[in-house]
Amino acid sequence: MSFSTTKFLCGAAFIGLSACGGSGGGTSGASGAAGAADALDYDPVFATSGNPTIGASKANTGVTGLAILTDGFNDRLTFESVRIRTSSDGETLFLTLNGKSYTLTEQSSSPGIYSDGQLVLPFNPDDNDFVFEFGSSGITGNAFGLRSGFVGVETPTANLTGGSTLYRGGLVINLDATGDVFDIDQIAGTLEITTNFDNDTMSGAFLLGLSTSLGTVSGSTQGNGILGTLTLQDASGYSGNLEVIAKAFGQDGDTLAGITGGTGIVNDTTDVDYNGEGVFKLEEVPF
Repeated sequence: MSFSTTKFLCGAAFIGLSACGGSGGGTSGASGAAGAADALDYDPVFATSGNPTIGASKANTGVTGLAILTDGFNDRLTFESVRIRTSSDGETLFLTLNGKSYTLTEQSSSPGIYSDGQLVLPFNPDDNDFVFEFGSSGITGNAFGLRSGFVGVETPTANLTGGSTLYRGGLVINLDATGDVFDIDQIAGTLEITTNFDNDTMSGAFLLGLSTSLGTVSGSTQGNGILGTLTLQDASGYSGNLEVIAKAFGQDGDTLAGITGGTGIVNDTTDVDYNGEGVFKLEEVPF
């Protein structure tokens, strides 16, 4: 099947659903691992044959997914579970981040933009989408926060059997130096992940072009998602590990979408430490 993915703009230059402010859940450690596994521990909204899209779900069961909150001033990354539901008239939005609930009201001057005075969340997906990308900038106390990720209608685990599946798509890892929010960089490439939900295995590669390895991915499947580690290699110009979590979306699991993040990423030339984070949406590739 083929569906589009909706992106939206909030703040100065960030794409995506946004929830600015208010954090919770696990905070990353040296490899960004702490909090990632916890973020996968929630009750997903699963697709059914008669209800596969966000448009059909948002005012009923809602939609679920994953996010990463980047706090550049405090050098902190937080992995989060996300649930979004709207009222039947679309004027109220109910948001849950790592179990903490918020109620937001649609802004009369900006349809599709919801706020409670602190959180700001654009949410206006196309009715045919089953996965929706989000991310925005915002101010929380003295900290600059960027939250980004994916929500949607997730794939039932029973629909993910049948051997190995290859997913492929782009990934940009955004880097900011520890203690210096103005020292930034990026690593861009193609992420390939192969899953086998029958035997709970997962592996992958982060590539530049067709064969230059920027990193390797290892881990396992977790329910209808994955939990693993992206280990950067020499060609990336950096050394270190980032945690990778993602969920399968849509009735048939054609899309694997998630987030990656880690601290203590070292520039191989300058030895400066960086925090790194990124989001990805991978599509199934026929073998």
